[in-house]
Amino acid sequence: MSYVRLFHAIDTSLSDLREVQSSIQKIKGLEHELETLTKAIDRIDEKINEINSKKYYQDKKAFIGLDEPILWSKLDD
Repeated sequence: MSYVRLFHAIDTSLSDLREVQSSIQKIKGLEHELETLTKAIDRIDEKINEINSKKYYQDKKAFIGLDEPILWSKLDD
């Protein structure tokens, strides 16, 4: 194998490695974005659950004029 071919093979390999490194960096960036979005979705879910558990039944109490707890499952029907 001549030195020129060897140099060309090494150069091509280095170029491929740079592309792989660039792809890895992009993937890491996407992983960070996904983590951020997942946390935001979790916070939204928590807020929805909070609203569903508190406000929903408070609104039903106010609507029917009750201050004492009753079987709320009956109201869901």
